[in-house]
Amino acid sequence: MTAGARLCLVFSAAILLLGGCEVEKTFTSADYSSVVNFEAFWDIFDEDYGLFSSKYVDWDEAHSEYRHRLDTVHGDEGLFALLTEMAELLEDGHITLSSGNRTYHCSSWKENARQDFLDSLPPKYLPDAGYIGNITYFGFVKNTAVAYFRYPDFNKILTDYSYSRLDAVFSRSSAIIIDIRGNIGGNSTLAESLASHFFDSRAVVGYHLFNNGRHSASPVRYPAEVIPAKQYRWTDKPVAVLTDGMTYSAASYFVLCMKQNRRAVIVGGTTGGGAGLPVSRELPNGWLLELSSGDTTGLDGVSIENGIAPDLEVHLDADDALRGKDTIIEAALQLLPGSKSP
Repeated sequence: MTAGARLCLVFSAAILLLGGCEVEKTFTSADYSSVVNFEAFWDIFDEDYGLFSSKYVDWDEAHSEYRHRLDTVHGDEGLFALLTEMAELLEDGHITLSSGNRTYHCSSWKENARQDFLDSLPPKYLPDAGYIGNITYFGFVKNTAVAYFRYPDFNKILTDYSYSRLDAVFSRSSAIIIDIRGNIGGNSTLAESLASHFFDSRAVVGYHLFNNGRHSASPVRYPAEVIPAKQYRWTDKPVAVLTDGMTYSAASYFVLCMKQNRRAVIVGGTTGGGAGLPVSRELPNGWLLELSSGDTTGLDGVSIENGIAPDLEVHLDADDALRGKDTIIEAALQLLPGSKSP
């Protein structure tokens, strides 16, 4: 069984465990009113949302304010707009609401997130880049023995063949740069899988907590573990992981994993966070709601919801960018052996 499969089983078991204690509410065919669905929406967060401890939001006050405004909205469109506006208070990119012809994704977490990546810059460092698919690329940084790998989306699967291609470069390098700036996440098992190629022994990197909303006294806690890959391991290489404020969700989890790797250094900006473990719920009118049912923390118990700080904070400099230089790649090269050609 792969590490990813184990993690999926842990998540599933935890959700089943928590779900087994729930009493399902029943609704009648008349439960399409704005009031009924507003109350159901608020109750679901109150009972199931797992990140209130990381948010500066008074959920009771939100109920009072938005319930009062509910009397002024009309129809499904008005209700949808009101519910999504209330959800924006939580600044959680894992919150979505779908009503059939409308789908909302919470975006307020991006408002203060600093992006330190330009698509045009990394290719200038890779004269002989290899491509996996149409956006993932890798190669030696020109005039160095340092390998670079751009991974912009943890929904993109790396096959065994992909890893073999990476190994052809990584195994001959003096050090490796993994660039996940602007990666807003995807499948956390893929993030864990990538991390597993840089570990030579099993490691607990943090914890997954399922805490049943605001009123949970004792969260159910499971260790987040990285289990070494069976092949294509690069455990003798120094690694620089490049991050920025748009590094989110599964990408933040990858950073959490690599923080426990003694050969890795995190360079760039504080990640955007995204600790939630999403689950789906249904409103009485059939609208589908997705929200974070749990939390992910480091070994110190601190949630990664509000981001993970780098070991070396560096931001993209506008003057450097105009000259075709990537400030963060340059900073990483200064830290890694083999940054100059022999």
